[in-house]
Amino acid sequence: MTTSPNDDAAIRWDNPIFAGPGSHDRPVDITLGTNFVGSPSANVIGITGRSYAGPATKYDIVTVLIEAGTGNLWSVWGNVGWGKGARSFDGTAHSNDRPVGLDLHWTNLLHDESGGDLFVVVAGTTRSVNNSQTNDDIWTIEYEPNGDVRWEQVYNGPANGDDVATAMTLFGGVFVCGYTPHYVGGDMAATSDTDYIALAYYD
Repeated sequence: MTTSPNDDAAIRWDNPIFAGPGSHDRPVDITLGTNFVGSPSANVIGITGRSYAGPATKYDIVTVLIEAGTGNLWSVWGNVGWGKGARSFDGTAHSNDRPVGLDLHWTNLLHDESGGDLFVVVAGTTRSVNNSQTNDDIWTIEYEPNGDVRWEQVYNGPANGDDVATAMTLFGGVFVCGYTPHYVGGDMAATSDTDYIALAYYD
């Protein structure tokens, strides 16, 4: 059976975004800023992903905000183009970094969700240098409405091994889950066993 597309489901706008300075822009997550009805920010779309910036830093985590009605970047973060509207993260190992999730919240996670300023939270996995050793760590960042970094946390587990983020959610705080090398009583497992890890951040 053949069905025809519904006119209401037609594409309203289509605007490719130049997210990074290199090539291979690959989005991972998208979310909408719809909590505060009546604000211009209610039409904001947040997107995070990876962008290959070249051999010096390889894949970086790139986050942008878009105005849903036009496809233009949100005015607070500037115009479309690298260094104006996008925000990029490169870990201390200058290697492949990758996000797992993005979310938007209003003014204060713990108290006021009714309006005001829009904040952006992104989580992922970054390549870091710890104790002269390069490994994966769980990375979380919050951007202020103007795109400045409000806070940033990098989690390196007790085994100083590969800690990998798998998901993130917001509910009165920032919660990130992933896995970390099995480590009990000061000894890391002889095998490649891993354990769940859950991180909670409150600002």
